[in-house]
Amino acid sequence: MRSVNNPHATPLVFEVETHDDLLETVERVRNANIVSEGEAPALAIGLKLLGEVIIRHRDEPQFAELWNVVPAFIKRLKAR
Repeated sequence: MRSVNNPHATPLVFEVETHDDLLETVERVRNANIVSEGEAPALAIGLKLLGEVIIRHRDEPQFAELWNVVPAFIKRLKAR
């Protein structure tokens, strides 16, 4: 991932725990032809990361609206 504003910036590195195989998730999104092949990794990983945070914080008011929308959106994508 490169920043348009700073292409020489140090890469962002972080750890995340998930029970899903992220590379398999990316391939499923690519094969579903939901977005372009180049956008598939961003969509797959972005939704997975967001979904994990929403699940952990679903009882907090600032996440209530997302809890109602994002899981349903992900389920519709998985059904394709």
